[in-house]
Parts: sequence; structure tokens; C-alpha cells
Amino acid sequence: MRKVFDTFDTSGDGYVSLEELSAALAKAGKAATTEECKEILGLVDENKDGQIEFDEFVKMYFIAPDKIMPGYKTLM
Repeated sequence: MRKVFDTFDTSGDGYVSLEELSAALAKAGKAATTEECKEILGLVDENKDGQIEFDEFVKMYFIAPDKIMPGYKTLM
């Protein structure tokens, strides 16, 4: 799971930003609009800091495992 998170967190700062989420989805063939990415972020960003932390990322997977992009799921 950490491997997948690190793939999303391209800056290596321990958080997945809106831009990183959008880029990761596009790279996995699941391009999403900015509004769709904001919606995803809003659903999983429990502390409302505008970023996805590792714990929030893990919860996102368990909330909707079928929504994880093909390829990324196999890394977990």
C-alpha cells in the first residue's frame, strides 16, 4: 500500500496534493477533471488540510477498492 501511495506522492512530502492525484489518475488511464479530483479529495481528506495523508489514502482504498486504478491495485 505504501508503494502505491509513494507513486501518487511524486514530491515525496508525505502527502498527495490535488495536482498529484490528478496526475496519478491520468497516468493510470483514469483521467479525471479538476472538479472530480476535488470531489475525491473532499471525500477522503478527513482533516480538511487539502491533501491526502497515508492513513486517509488507505481508508480511500477500503471504502472503494474497485475504484483503484488497474495496475496500482496489484502493487498493494
